[in-house]
Amino acid sequence: MGRFGVGAIPGSRMIDRAVCEKGMVLGADEICYNRKSIRNSDRMWPRGARPLLGPGEMRAIRIARAAAGRLTRTAVGLQDMGLIKKPVVSKPRKRGN
Repeated sequence: MGRFGVGAIPGSRMIDRAVCEKGMVLGADEICYNRKSIRNSDRMWPRGARPLLGPGEMRAIRIARAAAGRLTRTAVGLQDMGLIKKPVVSKPRKRGN
């Protein structure tokens, strides 16, 4: 019995971890190199792809989407009241060949 009820004793293992100095990265040969002197593919753990947009840009898109929704809802309301004209959809012209 443990403090929180029935439990089991965990196993243990020794973990050997390579740690490089600041500004250095671990190569595939388990030797530390300066960041700029080794290719990404030669690292022990290559860096992943960067995101397409940053968090600030994603926030700007969210704000713009919310503003567009508010404008659309307001325009529909004004059209229903008759204060602004509804957009006219024209039929496509037939080509005379």
